[in-house]
Amino acid sequence: MMKWIKENDVILRVTSLLIAVLLWAYAMSNDQSDVKQSFRDLPIQLEGVNILKDQDLVIMSGANGTVDVELMGKREQVSTAMSDPLTTIKRVVSVANITEPGTYELGIQAEPVGLDGTSVSAKQPATVTIVVDRMSSTSVPVEVELTGQLSAGLELAEYYPSPDAIVVRGPETV
Repeated sequence: MMKWIKENDVILRVTSLLIAVLLWAYAMSNDQSDVKQSFRDLPIQLEGVNILKDQDLVIMSGANGTVDVELMGKREQVSTAMSDPLTTIKRVVSVANITEPGTYELGIQAEPVGLDGTSVSAKQPATVTIVVDRMSSTSVPVEVELTGQLSAGLELAEYYPSPDAIVVRGPETV
């Protein structure tokens, strides 16, 4: 066995392979080149929703939008984002300036959080459509409709609903 190992330079080959792997690992750990990484279907976050509520406004659609973001930066920083993109990539749409019901095309702000030297090189879509409606209340009278037959020997006296009306609250268009 030892003769075969010496004749085929097994020790030299294994040593060369080990050195090559160590050099590769060293080069990768010191790699300072920029890389790009795409993150798909990241949910957007809405800022200013409480301001809408204070103005009796409600978001009807667009709150569940997603965005694709491409980060560019050092390999180590981008790898950090890959492990937890929901906390390392901010994706915000501000609805704080909306004061009236309607349809709004709002820009999506995307930026890395805590990833020095990293930037957003692309995002798709760049905007999201938000539909806002005014909250409204209305009083609806309660009407009683009797159906069926009374059992023999029973008679229905005077009746009235209680309460005589209920308040319904929701978006004006609904």
